[in-house]
Amino acid sequence: MQKLQYCVYCGLSVERFRRYSRDGEEFSTPLVRYLWNVRLSEALYPTMNCVEIAMRNSVHRAFSAEYGPLWFDIPGLLEPNEIALVDAAKVALVKKRKPLTPEGIVAELSFGFWTTLMSAKHHSHTPSVEEYLKPWPRLLKATFPHVPKRERTRTNISAPLNRIRKLRNRVSHHEPIWHQDDLLSTYLEARKLCEWLSPGMADAIATIDRFREVYDMGSVAYQDAVKQLAGWKPPTI
Repeated sequence: MQKLQYCVYCGLSVERFRRYSRDGEEFSTPLVRYLWNVRLSEALYPTMNCVEIAMRNSVHRAFSAEYGPLWFDIPGLLEPNEIALVDAAKVALVKKRKPLTPEGIVAELSFGFWTTLMSAKHHSHTPSVEEYLKPWPRLLKATFPHVPKRERTRTNISAPLNRIRKLRNRVSHHEPIWHQDDLLSTYLEARKLCEWLSPGMADAIATIDRFREVYDMGSVAYQDAVKQLAGWKPPTI
């Protein structure tokens, strides 16, 4: 066990490993949770992929139809922080020696960019020439055509989208998610949003989505793996 413990600490660092442990627990218990956390993060990938790809493509289609394919360059449409993200995307494409096409720029933009587009700053209740640059709620139906009419509001989409973004960022930075109370509900929101954006893509992703299986099995499924590594007796979790 000491050899395994040394190897794990060298790879993870004591500080990171402590985020999976509780006072008085033996070494094997947080290691089991760590393995479960890695598998949970892996299992979230298909749904997160669906939401991000479908979101940016759906927004790009709707905005292109309304403002033209270079909608992100229209003065007054984006906030300063969003313009900075577009500029950074263009710089990244130039460094990669890729053409500055609308599709290329859209693909280079971060998930955070697309979530900010759903903020209240882009919402208006005053139909006027000036408010033409405020896409919501005017373009909600074009962007999210599969959302039931009674649920098609900016806040109904923006709120879960931000929760999904936070979870995605935690997964991307290899942070613990196993203990989050809203882990399952956020996953279900992501599944629902994917269906709202692209039912066909959601159905395809569902064929490889294993998150519920991994989540429902819990960390106990990884006790045998750690037992084989170190010859310890499975703890009660």
